[in-house]
This record gives sequence, C-alpha cells and structure tokens, in this order.
Amino acid sequence: MKKIISILLCIVLLFAVAGCGGEAASVNVSETPEEAKQRDDLEYTLRNLYAGPSTYTFDKSLEPLEFVASATLQGQMKEFFGSQVKYLDSQKLFEYEEFKGLCVVAVLVMQTGERQIYKDILITRVTDGKLLVVLQENLDEATQKAIMAKRDETVTVSDKFLKGCLAAYGKESKVFADWYKKCKDVVKINSTALSVLNEVKIAENVYTRGGRTLVWSEEFENVKKLSDTKMAYYRTMNNESLLITKDDSNLSFKDGVMTMYARPSTDDRYHYSIPDGVTTYGTMAYIGGYLEMRAKVPFEHGAWPSFWEKSYPGLYSTNYQAEIDIFEVFSNETELSSCLHKWGVEHYSGGIGTNTDFYFESNEVATDWHTYGFEWTDTEYRFYVDGNCYCVLYVDEANDFVKDPDVMGMEGFQDYHYVILNNFIFNNASSWAPAGTRLEDNETKVIEYSVDYIRLYQNKEKDKIIEFKK
Repeated sequence: MKKIISILLCIVLLFAVAGCGGEAASVNVSETPEEAKQRDDLEYTLRNLYAGPSTYTFDKSLEPLEFVASATLQGQMKEFFGSQVKYLDSQKLFEYEEFKGLCVVAVLVMQTGERQIYKDILITRVTDGKLLVVLQENLDEATQKAIMAKRDETVTVSDKFLKGCLAAYGKESKVFADWYKKCKDVVKINSTALSVLNEVKIAENVYTRGGRTLVWSEEFENVKKLSDTKMAYYRTMNNESLLITKDDSNLSFKDGVMTMYARPSTDDRYHYSIPDGVTTYGTMAYIGGYLEMRAKVPFEHGAWPSFWEKSYPGLYSTNYQAEIDIFEVFSNETELSSCLHKWGVEHYSGGIGTNTDFYFESNEVATDWHTYGFEWTDTEYRFYVDGNCYCVLYVDEANDFVKDPDVMGMEGFQDYHYVILNNFIFNNASSWAPAGTRLEDNETKVIEYSVDYIRLYQNKEKDKIIEFKK
C-alpha cells in the first residue's frame, strides 16, 4: 500500500510542478472555473483516500472509497494525468452485515514506459465508514496465472485470505476479527475481485513473456461487429455443404468476448452455417514472438475448432506456403493437436520435435477457459496451454520434415504469417475427417467457440510486425 500511496500522491503533486517531463498532463492555463473545481475535487479525493496514517486505521466516509473506482474518476484520471494512470477500478469483494470489502486495482505507467500493477484490498465497516484493513500487493506471475484460470468464479471465502488480513493488521482490526470469527462460514467472496478484476485483460504488459513487449492485441472490448476489430474475414477452408458467412450472422460480441457459432442452416441447400475464417489477413502479419489467446474451445463430436497461421500471400518467397497449427481439435472430448504443414504442388504435414498432442483431464476441464500460447524463435516453435509447454517443434534447416526436393527447406517457417481462427465442422461432405468424427445430416446442435483476447508479444530489436490499414 505504501508504494501506491507514494506513487499516487506524486502523480497528484504533478499538478503543481511546472515543466515536468514524461507523459503527465500539465494544468491547462485556460481551464474554466468548473474545470478547475473538478481538478481540485479530484486532488482532494485522492489525498483523503491515500494519505492515511501508518496505522491503517482511520475514519473516512464511504463516498470517497466508492468514488475512487467509479467511471467518473477514471475519466478524470485520464484527462488530468494523461497515460500515467492506465487503469483504475474496483469490484466488490464481499458485503455481509456490517462489513464491506473492495478490491481496488491501479495500473500505473512510469515515465520509462514500465507498467506497474497494484491490488488494494479495502475492508470497511458500513456503519461508520471506518477503514479497518488495507492489504496491498504487487502481482507476481503465479497470481497472474491464477487470475487467468479463475477469473469468473465465486467461491466461499477462505481462511487463508482473511486470516492473512488479520495477521497483518490484527491490533487495529479487533472488531473485524470478532466479526470474522462469527461469520466466516457464511461469507461469500468474489474471487474475480480478489483476482484483481480484469486488469490482466486491460493492462498492456502484465505478461512480458520472456522480456517481450506487447505489440498487438485484440481484446474484443466495446465492439459490435467484426469490422470494429483488428480481425477480418478471409476464406481459409471450404466445404460445399456449409453456408460460410461473412455478415456476422454467426458471430456475437458481448462483455469483451467474441463467440463463433456453427449451427444448423435454415437454408435447405446447406447442412450447417458457420462463420468464415476470422483472421488477421489484411490487418497484421508478423515474424517471431509470443502469441497468446484466451478461449473457450468446443471439445465435442463433430467440432473442428482451430487456432493457426499461414504464410502471408505476397510476403514469402518459398515455393510452398507454410502452415502452423497452434492447435486443432478433431471432434473429441479432451485432446488437441499441433502440427506443421507445407503446401506446394503436394501437401505435407508433420514436424520434428516432442509430442504434438495435449490431453485435458476431463471434458469439463477442456471446455472451460484456457490460454493457448505459441512461442516462435529462430530455431523452434513452442506450444503452451495455460503457460505450460507441451510441445516443441524444431524449425531450423537440420529439422526439415519433408524430403521432397520441390519443397525442401524451412525458410517458410520464418516468413511473415497471419493468424486464423476457424469454428469448422466434420460432416458427411467433408473431404477429410478422422473416423467417427462426422456430424450426421440430421444432427442439429449448436457448437460455440468463444475468444476473450488475442495478444502478440515481441522483442522489438529482433522480431517483426506489419500492420495494414484495414
């Protein structure tokens, strides 16, 4: 808490310092009286909230505590501080009888460009507004992974959490300790709040991925159609029995999530209706780095969801097009597969390296939210689920998996690639399908593939990216 106190107070004091460098906004000399009052009120609120004595036990009204996380304050922070404060928000941790808990998150941008993320647990007594417990910590990588895995859960409050509060501030929190002893078995805690809301989604640099920097992302926030995003439709797969659409009729956008639907067609000429490939063709191509997607993938009969890449047309000089299947699910309940392909006069698939398959422990686990990562270096590709590497494929010249002289060489796997998402299906008209995977003509279920975000991290000195005007 002391760090965030000092940082936020320093930010506030920037108002009074003339000629400050960095990204902080200076006071507008032509501001209106109303704007000046707004700025003064903001400074007063921050000073009151974050300038308490070291005992962490001081009386404050609940109004500033609620206001610190409000949309109004966030807007003012952005207006007055520029990009110094990237994100400031809160979510209710619990509220039961006389106590309320909030989790307040601040993502601060230093003048060096470094991002720092802080979490404050604030517990107040509703009856008199006394702020009894303030628990602050900087997020470590283990906590970040927990956020990704458990962002949407609500669980019974754990002894570990509240006992940690008591251990840190027991002398100042006897009233809270007595309440906790009485109510610990019935209080529910919102683990989304405890896990710092969605700052993993909003902060640009929570994961640096081996010292890399976030250079591109699509978060699917505040969009209504695909054309609002950094993605675009592009035909990558075909099946004449499918109605493949580009009109968003098989897409939805809600709460920062894009969902792709495969569903029975209402047109008798087609078996199913699916969206065309959702890609970065025409928007972005890249070489090298760490690509990551958080998604809820269908693992069920007939489903063929994929997360993959191909050499970008016009940006490769080999006589074959390289394909990287970060993963595909072949109509099963727990398994996904990674693979490399060369497309020339003939088609070859394979790759030299470790095991290319990953197995979830159950279908329930498989169909939950997970992060799927792909790390691209000069000599190898590494594939991840929830930060755990399950496959390494070597892509240097010594590990060419094709002996055909017409398509020999691995240069295509260091060319510019574009990213592709498909929610395809297997049916009786599929030109290829593993045994037992095809949907019958009378099957009518809907298959959903949801994506929270896609992010690309790169070493700016080494890796490459091209962004096209859409």
